[in-house]
Amino acid sequence: MSEESAKVALKLSGHVTGTRVLEQRNGHDIVEISYAADGTFDGHQVEALFTYEAEAISADSFVGTGKGILRATGGEGTASVKATGAARREAGATKLVWRVHGAVQSTSPAFADWHGRLIDLTIQVDDDQKITLRGVKWA
Repeated sequence: MSEESAKVALKLSGHVTGTRVLEQRNGHDIVEISYAADGTFDGHQVEALFTYEAEAISADSFVGTGKGILRATGGEGTASVKATGAARREAGATKLVWRVHGAVQSTSPAFADWHGRLIDLTIQVDDDQKITLRGVKWA
């Protein structure tokens, strides 16, 4: 099932809140990026915080790992995501499009159907540091 035909379970928009340059790894530059976003997850309004490390493989290609937490704004519970993926540079100086796969964990009844499930994510980071994220269940 393609992402276009799958039901979008996670939809967030937000902005970069911090960037740090880390020590090089295997001769590659490493940048840590954090962002805050809000939107919906499995029908619940959520606020999210994510941090990921991006390793520059070339000027236009990146690989990375990250983690995040989603908190339902109505107090229904939280879910965490651990993910890994790759990105390519698009038009502009810093616009990146990431394809990411993650594992969801939650002990909250609101997100119980997601515990141990995988999610397929597309994340776009624009030149103005705005971030959009869409995720579908990865069967």
